[in-house]
Amino acid sequence: MLFEKLSEKSDTKIILFGHSKTDSFNLSSIIDLRGKTSLVEMLSTIKNCCNILIAPDGGVLSITYYLDVCFPITVISLWGDSNQGILKQSVPSPNTGLKHISIIGRGKDVSNIKVEEVMKEIKSISYI
Repeated sequence: MLFEKLSEKSDTKIILFGHSKTDSFNLSSIIDLRGKTSLVEMLSTIKNCCNILIAPDGGVLSITYYLDVCFPITVISLWGDSNQGILKQSVPSPNTGLKHISIIGRGKDVSNIKVEEVMKEIKSISYI
């Protein structure tokens, strides 16, 4: 699992966002904010506390991508279909500090993205 691989780095913290807690994770590196933040609080946390955002195609990804404020972040986006969302729009983020890496699942299925594919991209980032 991705969280376990990331947790192998002792100083890595993982922040979870979402509407509600659907699964439990018993890792000391996880800060579980699911169901505990408003949209503005979540975006502030991403802007001020995150070096990397891993997100599927959806609202959090789109809003973060289009924030018109400069801050350093690498966004790793997970896709089933590359002809959707920000990939289809093919426009740059107004955030000049944003680096975007997209991973597309084989057969137009996001569940086909392997943990190793995500970890490879994370390891290529200099601050991890």
